[in-house]
Amino acid sequence: MLVEDTSSLDRINDRTLRHLATYSPLIPTTQRTYLSHENTPAQVVRQSLDITLLSEFPLLLSLTIKLNVLVFTVLLSLTIKLNVLVFTVWGACEDVQILEKLRLDTYTISNLHVLDEAHSGTHLLEVAGLKLRLFGLGGALVPHKMFDNGDANATIAGGLGTMWTTALQIGQLVDTAQRAFDPTETRLLVTHASPGREGIIAQLALVLKADLTVSAGLHFLYAYNGFSEQFYKIWESVKTQADAVIDEHQQVLLNKALYVVECIPPAFGALRRRLFADLLFADDHWR
Repeated sequence: MLVEDTSSLDRINDRTLRHLATYSPLIPTTQRTYLSHENTPAQVVRQSLDITLLSEFPLLLSLTIKLNVLVFTVLLSLTIKLNVLVFTVWGACEDVQILEKLRLDTYTISNLHVLDEAHSGTHLLEVAGLKLRLFGLGGALVPHKMFDNGDANATIAGGLGTMWTTALQIGQLVDTAQRAFDPTETRLLVTHASPGREGIIAQLALVLKADLTVSAGLHFLYAYNGFSEQFYKIWESVKTQADAVIDEHQQVLLNKALYVVECIPPAFGALRRRLFADLLFADDHWR
């Protein structure tokens, strides 16, 4: 479910709108095929869509529908609906202005809990005697945007119908998790980006002392050791600008995010160069 309302369409750029039309299960197959075709003009795609074809979020806001879970009971051959608590994070294609309204409780939906960097530590569930604390990190992981808030305020970021993760968001999540630490609890980290693909997400799980992770991405293994080098190149390019605008609290959060990245092992080439330099230094030291 996309987090959008009737005002969101005007804020989504043409490329993202075509992407949403391509994968929306609310659009009939034949219409979806036509709208996703590269020869269909962007203006036609926009004119053919309204928010009801992209998201059920407005229906939740108006209480037209409720969050339900279908439970299939094989023995009784019955299908029942249970009103349950739903915990989630936002994805890559969301309206950041609507997310901010949810975070400020301007919009409220019964049973819906959006896990974010500021409130994750407050979600503690007891399931079959197990104390389960939930943490969440939403948005796509786009390295060159980690210091860009886009059209958003505070620590989250987004614009033009997309949302991405920021360094401050990661730092805030680490800070929240540290304040809520209890060794008797089991910690679950929910992310949009896959910890199997994104090195910083895998390392974040370790820093948070997460016992379990759940993500929207496929959990294939990738070589991600080079992320720290890429991150620091971006950080060095924006450091002067960032230092000029962040306050003391944001500096604390940024330092926590940098700590997460520092723990990622370097790529083999960088590691080999570092070991070679250490050997040279050691050789000079013992002469």
